[in-house]
Amino acid sequence: MLRPAILKLFLAALLLSCFNATAQSVLTVKGGSSAALYIGKNVAVQAMGNVEIAAAGTMSFEATGTPDFRLKGNIANSGTFNCGTSTITFNGSTNQTSSALTYHNLTLNNTTAPATSAATLGGNIVIGGTLTLTTGVLNTGAFLVDLGASGAISESAIAPTSFVSGAVKATRNTGSTSGTVTFGGIGLQMTETTRTNNSTEVIRRTGTASVGYGKNSILRNFDINPAVDVALNGSIVLSYTNAELSEQAEDSLKIYKSDAPYTTWIKQTTAVNAAANTLTVSGITSFSRWTASNAVSNALPIELLSFNAALKENVVAVTWQTTTEKNNDYFLLEKSYDQKKWQKTTQVKAVGNSNTVSNYIWNDQANFNGMCYYKLTQVDVDGQNETFNIVSVNNSNTKKINEIILYPNPSSDHFSLEYFSDIEDEFNILIDSDNGQEVYHQNHVISKGENIIHISSVSFPSGLYIVVIENNFGEKITKKIIKN
Repeated sequence: MLRPAILKLFLAALLLSCFNATAQSVLTVKGGSSAALYIGKNVAVQAMGNVEIAAAGTMSFEATGTPDFRLKGNIANSGTFNCGTSTITFNGSTNQTSSALTYHNLTLNNTTAPATSAATLGGNIVIGGTLTLTTGVLNTGAFLVDLGASGAISESAIAPTSFVSGAVKATRNTGSTSGTVTFGGIGLQMTETTRTNNSTEVIRRTGTASVGYGKNSILRNFDINPAVDVALNGSIVLSYTNAELSEQAEDSLKIYKSDAPYTTWIKQTTAVNAAANTLTVSGITSFSRWTASNAVSNALPIELLSFNAALKENVVAVTWQTTTEKNNDYFLLEKSYDQKKWQKTTQVKAVGNSNTVSNYIWNDQANFNGMCYYKLTQVDVDGQNETFNIVSVNNSNTKKINEIILYPNPSSDHFSLEYFSDIEDEFNILIDSDNGQEVYHQNHVISKGENIIHISSVSFPSGLYIVVIENNFGEKITKKIIKN
């Protein structure tokens, strides 16, 4: 058994591979490139104080088996830390801190009172195996726990006494072949059926409420960021703990969705399972930030009966009904073709105060091809607001890209693109040489009526070029032109 006050390693390697050891105070790993502390696969080491890995030091564990390293102090790394398949346990009785490190298994079993002071992060940590919360709270502060593509978290559901307070991140593939993905047990299940191997990052944040419409959410939210985030068909099951309810009415919880900068929240149709502490939403077409709140306290200034959009000929009739209104100022109607970029369509003055059904309608020109989404926001006289579920229409009957004329062909120093448009549009024009080298890439706004775009080809080498023209609806045509 080793019992020095300070264990320092200079110019030589110390191997703990066949016996257990205890370091009574600070364990400092220092020295030249050959200095190292090595812990074997069946060895248990208890560090009674801090562990400090200096800039030229190395602390490594057997790559197989179950090395067991227990720590009552802090761990700081300025050198090299190779975790192997080890389990590191924080088993102190005062606050413990970890610097930025990559762990395999990490266990928090800290008996500090109060439990919320058990452990803190001094940098982001990565978990390749399992983070087990046995006793005490791990506070991430400005940092996070990264479970990557394979790590997991083990904390009790519903009423845990040991848990992570702050940010936990996990990245997994979602899509048609992935089934239900649990993201390492962070309290979110996701099923999505339209994509394949869609890398999706999820960050869970706990301990802080989101704010919207003058009221707070539960003390938990999720940022869900798929690599491809359009035209999805997904569902999520969001879990929460009893303590995170923060005195909200559990049976009345609804999931809310928000896009950056996270100031407007959209209420979702939610299935509540209060016994299991879960909330479920289906039919999700895109992802962003999600949380939950109830609608019992701080009653909203209106009750919305319906919100619909219907296409007839070349007009979209957007209609909505309210059953009651109190101090309601106006409605804001926005539209989007991808649920990411929203533009104001109209602002409609509200009835204001009413206890009977009020009907609203706005006719919008259907000058688009494909999907169009509408979002309705109510704003009361105090500036508080609520955004309701998104509705959509599919217009597949509008004209495709009209015939485009390119001239002169062959070209010497320039060529022109002539196009007559039925609507205002935007073109993305890409020109590649016949060997695939891009020579031109530019967006052009197209007006209703006749349009002529002049493109200089002075710098183009002589040869054959492929011109690809694509509009905002994903329609494209391809032309060929010769440069003399």
